[in-house]
Amino acid sequence: ELWWTKGFAANASGDSRNPGQWASYATHLAIMREGHERCPSCDIIVFEDNVVFRPNFLNHWSRFIRAVPDDWAVLRLGGQSLWEPPSEVFGDYIRTSSVASTWGYIVRAKHVQSLADLLATLPEKGTGGIDAVMHKFTRQLASYAPQVPLVHVASGCHDTAAIESSRSECESPDSLKTEALQLLKAWPLGYTRSYCVTRGHSDKTFDIGQTSCADDVSDLCCPYRDPPLEQPLANKVTQVHGTVVDIGSHKEEKPEWFFVHVPKAAGTSFARDVAKVLQPGVHVQSAEKCSLAMKRMLTRAGDGWGGFVREPRSHVLSQYLMCKNSKWGKLVVPAQKREVINGTFFRWLQYFDSGRNLDDLNCYHPLNLQTRAFSCDDDRDEVPH
Repeated sequence: ELWWTKGFAANASGDSRNPGQWASYATHLAIMREGHERCPSCDIIVFEDNVVFRPNFLNHWSRFIRAVPDDWAVLRLGGQSLWEPPSEVFGDYIRTSSVASTWGYIVRAKHVQSLADLLATLPEKGTGGIDAVMHKFTRQLASYAPQVPLVHVASGCHDTAAIESSRSECESPDSLKTEALQLLKAWPLGYTRSYCVTRGHSDKTFDIGQTSCADDVSDLCCPYRDPPLEQPLANKVTQVHGTVVDIGSHKEEKPEWFFVHVPKAAGTSFARDVAKVLQPGVHVQSAEKCSLAMKRMLTRAGDGWGGFVREPRSHVLSQYLMCKNSKWGKLVVPAQKREVINGTFFRWLQYFDSGRNLDDLNCYHPLNLQTRAFSCDDDRDEVPH
C-alpha cells in the first residue's frame, strides 16, 4: 500500500538518513489495517516496547476515560511534548492539536479505518513521522490526552532516529531498569511545550487565542515541563445490589466502616464525597438497612459503623418530594395510588393516618423513619422505608 517516496523534500528532511522513521510509519499503519480486518468492532491499542506505566495506572486511566467526552476518536496516553497549544483544556484531560511521539495511543474501533485511510495517503510525502502526520487529522478525529502522561519511555533511544545518532548500547537491560526506576520516582511528569519559550511565555508565532490559552501566562497554556496540580484520585464507588454501595477497596491492615444510609439524609452525597478523601485500603459500605444489622458486620477491632440524621420536618418534606418528583418515585409508586402522591403535601401526610395506615406506597413511610432505621434489626434491604 505504501511506497518509499524520495521526493523533492527528502534531502531537506533528512529522510534518506532515517529509514527507521519510514519503517515506523508503515508498521503503525499495518497494525491498524490488520487489527481492523481481524476485529472491526475492536479498539486498537498501541504501546511502544520500552514504555513505563504511571504508578497507580489503573486508577489514573479510569479517571481519564470517565472524564473524556464521548466523541473521542484517538486517545494519546503519553508523549514527549506538545508541539501546538491544546484546543481545549479541562481538569483531567486536554483536547490535543499535536502530540510528539507515539508512546501509547488508542484508536476507537469506528474510526480505525478512517485514520488508516488518511495515513495511507501519505500527506507529508514521506518526510514526516507518524506523530507529525497524525496531528493533521485532529479536527476530523477528536483526539484527547491526559493532563499528566500515563506512559513514558524508559530510554532516549528510538528506531526513528537518524542512522548516525543510533547506538547499539543505548538500550541495555541495566540502563532500561535504571531509567524506569527514575521515571517512577519522578511522576507526575509533564509535557515539554514546544510552543512555549519559557514557563508562562508562549512563542508569539503561534496563535494561542483559544479559550484555553487566552492568557499566555496561564499554567495551563505554558507550564513548560511542569504538570498541572492534580486532585486526589477518587476511590471507586460500586453499587453491589439494591441500596448496598461499596466505596474503596479493603486492605487487611486497614479498618472497614459500615454506614447506615437513612433515606434522604445525605447518604448519597456522603458516598460521593468520602470517595475523594478515603485513605487507600480503607473500605466503606453504605446501605439503606437497619443499623443493628449493619453493626453485626463489624468483625475486628478498629472497624466502625455510623450514619447521618436530619432535622425531622425537612426530612419528611424531602421524602414526599422524592416519592412525587424523582424518576425512582414515579417508577415505584403504584399507578393506582399516584393520586395520593400527586396531591398536596398535607394530603400525602393524611394518607398515613398518624401511623395507623402502614402502607408506604412502595416508597417511604414518614412516621419516625430515622428512629426505625436506628432501632430495627432486619438484614433485608430497605426495611426502614
